[in-house]
Amino acid sequence: MQHLLLLLAVTLFLGCSSTSLLYQKNAITLQVGDRAINLSGKTLYSTQKNLGRISIRQHLFENKHNERVIYEYARLQTGYKFKYNYQYILGHVFDAKQVKSIKDENGLGFFSITLKDDHALNAIVKTSTKRSLTMLYGFSEENFQAMISGNELTRQTSKESKPEEEIKSRWNQKLILTGVLLEQEGGKVFIKR
Repeated sequence: MQHLLLLLAVTLFLGCSSTSLLYQKNAITLQVGDRAINLSGKTLYSTQKNLGRISIRQHLFENKHNERVIYEYARLQTGYKFKYNYQYILGHVFDAKQVKSIKDENGLGFFSITLKDDHALNAIVKTSTKRSLTMLYGFSEENFQAMISGNELTRQTSKESKPEEEIKSRWNQKLILTGVLLEQEGGKVFIKR
């Protein structure tokens, strides 16, 4: 009986689908359950910000379909977590007019973000943790829908713009210091004094 329970536990563990959104210099990989999407290309621009309790890495990546997307990873210091759901967090990080959740698939969320200037962004966000924020945004509507449905991506028209203009998130000290986004583990809101 004990062996049977152990076998059942191992089977359930191995049967669980994994979710990841990983960046490497020449590739970005999305894994949702048994489906993997690999974007090959090149990194055009990288930057890092440290805002006290959070550090943010941003990479402008151009995939083989001529589409420029931003891979962004925000990591919180030990003992802190994001306070609210990802829709709320994205609203503040992008200073957005509206954020719509399109789909959540095994810890990977697909969001449509409307900025205050009515510019629309499509974002894929890893939603399985509250201690970091990993997102990929900037897809054309056509390729965003293809990623949701698992279809092939299509070639896009090349963009000519400054790399730093492509990054649309608006991380700042005010978001961190006022406790809008973060709280200490155990429920205490972080406010610097």
